[in-house]
Amino acid sequence: ADVTSLEVREGQHVKQGDTLIIMDDSEAGLVVEQRRSEVEDIKAQINSEKNRHKNDLAALKLEKSLVEIAETKLEREEKTSKSNLTSKSSYDTQKQALQSQQLALKARQLNINNHPARLAQLEARLKQKQAQLEQSEKDLKRTLVTAPFDGIVLKTHVSPGERVRGGEIL
Repeated sequence: ADVTSLEVREGQHVKQGDTLIIMDDSEAGLVVEQRRSEVEDIKAQINSEKNRHKNDLAALKLEKSLVEIAETKLEREEKTSKSNLTSKSSYDTQKQALQSQQLALKARQLNINNHPARLAQLEARLKQKQAQLEQSEKDLKRTLVTAPFDGIVLKTHVSPGERVRGGEIL
């Protein structure tokens, strides 16, 4: 951050908690806001995943029913096809419809089976983003440098307008 102001001079007595240096907090504040929005985004994704899972469970019942209907239709078509009452093409169409429905059912089941893994991934990302948010909030607090203990300021290594990085002596 950029040093905004020095609140003490060399040789000045300070007490624990006194403000020593004020740094520009605008960049650190932007990082905090970005991290907060990332946390909210992941929370929304988790909610969406839970809703998706509920929908998949409900749709699974319907898809099983549709497979049963397609199987029944295929059985009827097979009987009539053997009696030469319908064409081979009609039988093939019903068979294809059944296979399509079975494929959709398997895809739905896969979505349901993968739900715990997707949810675990999102929850892990949420923890990561929350940790990053906490770190950026700490960085924001560090833009106000205070005296860690009572003492005398022996030397200042920065002046207003200078850009400082983490770990630099102030």
